Amino acid sequence: FDMQTKQVTFHYNGTGLNHPWGIAISPDSRHAVVANCSGNNIALIDLQTDEVSFPFPDAGFNEPCGVAFSPNGALVLVANDSGNNVACIDFHTREATFLEGFHQPMGLSVSRDGTHALVANWGGGNDNIACIDFHTRQATLIGGFQNPSGVSISRDGTHALVANFRGDDKIAQMNFDL
Repeated sequence: FDMQTKQVTFHYNGTGLNHPWGIAISPDSRHAVVANCSGNNIALIDLQTDEVSFPFPDAGFNEPCGVAFSPNGALVLVANDSGNNVACIDFHTREATFLEGFHQPMGLSVSRDGTHALVANWGGGNDNIACIDFHTRQATLIGGFQNPSGVSISRDGTHALVANFRGDDKIAQMNFDL
């Protein structure tokens, strides 16, 4: 976006992106990862050269939506909507492991200290937020939401905001200490 002309400039046309959904910029601002929803893969953009590549393994991705970097940039989390799982990708080795037990995960957010992540489980009657503990790789489910689609943890880790897509059309606040 050019502030003077008020025009949007589109980049990365014709690069193999197919319904890009979520995007996250690495903590060092050198890369961005894109959840390529209909392409069923994850794109990597080198923000220094504008090169777009697909270096992450495609196996297991099914309509990826949300993406987030860990605070140190070593891990990329991917909410794999139709795959009903969350991928944990080692950014340096490009190896992916999948955490199971989710239902249409959409948005996600990683705590500033990198110990936890919150994942918005969209629907199927589950309508919850999963809190992943990275030490145990286990998730605790927190209910009471209506089609949560997005979640963001505060910088100080004391609360998170959750977007409820249907039902009450409200933003919920979760208070905790992550």
